[in-house]
Amino acid sequence: MKSRPQASIPDSLLILVDKISLTQRNNRKNLDQLLTIKKEEITHLQAARDENKELLEQL
Repeated sequence: MKSRPQASIPDSLLILVDKISLTQRNNRKNLDQLLTIKKEEITHLQAARDENKELLEQL
């Protein structure tokens, strides 16, 4: 299938593609932020676990 020249693509479709692209970038950014938060939570939980383990060993 031969690609059509961009001039023949309706503006409304180009706008939709731009919105989809922006949404994808925002989703990626949000996912990256969520992943960072979850990694920080895991680190915090691991530290708490290690501290609890040390306290239990002292008993």
